[in-house]
Amino acid sequence: NEFLALRQCLASYFGENPPVFYNEDGKPFLKNGHYISFSHTHGFAGMIVCKQNPVGIDLELFRERIKRIAHKFLRPEEKESIQEKSEVEHLTLYWGAKEVMVKITGNRRLNFIGELWVTPFRYNENCQTSGVIQTSDYQKNIRLFFKSFDNLHITYGWETATRIH
Repeated sequence: NEFLALRQCLASYFGENPPVFYNEDGKPFLKNGHYISFSHTHGFAGMIVCKQNPVGIDLELFRERIKRIAHKFLRPEEKESIQEKSEVEHLTLYWGAKEVMVKITGNRRLNFIGELWVTPFRYNENCQTSGVIQTSDYQKNIRLFFKSFDNLHITYGWETATRIH
């Protein structure tokens, strides 16, 4: 169902159902020059498309178990911004931000703590921040946006030319 929903998103946006290709890392692309990213989870599906910049999207449900893996993706300064009353939600946003950054590059081998920096932010159902992907080969500046609907969280973003503070 989620796959069919993504195909419907493509058809709705483009007026047709264009073929989707995948590079050697599994990153989807279209031959019409648009950047694209997909996400799906538990019956939900979404996509983001941009003609100018590489993009990423991540859909997540708020789940308590994220607290058990936070040490695997959260940098110390990110952890300091977490408030106890919204811990699960805020952790989910940080996780989503880092997933979006991976999808923007297509590099699934990025180190979530050593190579992905999310500018700390206060939790809100609809907020935004920036991030940086820093490897030995490149630096990419990322704009990140968060939207929450009940138990579903959407993170999306794109690569920018300059660092955003």
